[in-house]
Amino acid sequence: MDQRTRTNYRMKIEDEQIDNHTFAEEDAIWQMIREGKVESVKKIRQLSQSAYPLVIEHDVKKNEEYMVVSSIATLARVAISVGITSAESFLLSDLMLRELSFAKTVNEVHDVMVEAYVAYAELVRDHLETRSMNNYVEDCKKDIIKNIFKAISLSDIAKDLGIQPAYLSRLFSEHEGQTVTAFIHEQKISVAKNMLMYSDRSIAEIADYLKFNSQSYFGKLFKKYTGITPKVYRDTHHLPEF
Repeated sequence: MDQRTRTNYRMKIEDEQIDNHTFAEEDAIWQMIREGKVESVKKIRQLSQSAYPLVIEHDVKKNEEYMVVSSIATLARVAISVGITSAESFLLSDLMLRELSFAKTVNEVHDVMVEAYVAYAELVRDHLETRSMNNYVEDCKKDIIKNIFKAISLSDIAKDLGIQPAYLSRLFSEHEGQTVTAFIHEQKISVAKNMLMYSDRSIAEIADYLKFNSQSYFGKLFKKYTGITPKVYRDTHHLPEF
């Protein structure tokens, strides 16, 4: 496009007093999408036709369709930028473009645009919530491993992570398919197996090191997770120190 064409187009916009949308206004919408703010996005009403210049003259509907296609393409890439897979993002994009193909009026075209904003905001919100859940679960596991030689409780871990114990318990069970307590026991028994195999510490000392309430309780849990008692495990697996 040459300078003459650009200049004439700009003068035409000024003559028609079209209030073209600014980058800041547009980016504010994209930021809502990036943050998954569904309720904020739902408050966005249909954008007035004056928000965009008539790229395709004498055909308002076609002009609006052009703008919606552009917006959907941008939405797909905004979603990808926050971690949505390209396959998932472009699938939603295809669905929105399909909806657009059925729009018969300018208002219906606008409805598709608003629907696309909300759909992408919901997609990002769900992704961020899942990522947050995964982070809490992984941080919980790290906290357990770091404090394996201490008495560990669900409430202590939740306090470390800054969330409610019941919430952490639910997240962990949904994500791992077992309770936090079961995971703690598994990790402690795993360490106990190494201590029985590679150290000469007594079974009572190992139970104490790992902060089990008693040697008998330690033996009961050990058999639950390994099928044999600590003594049998040591007798069959112990490697003496040289």
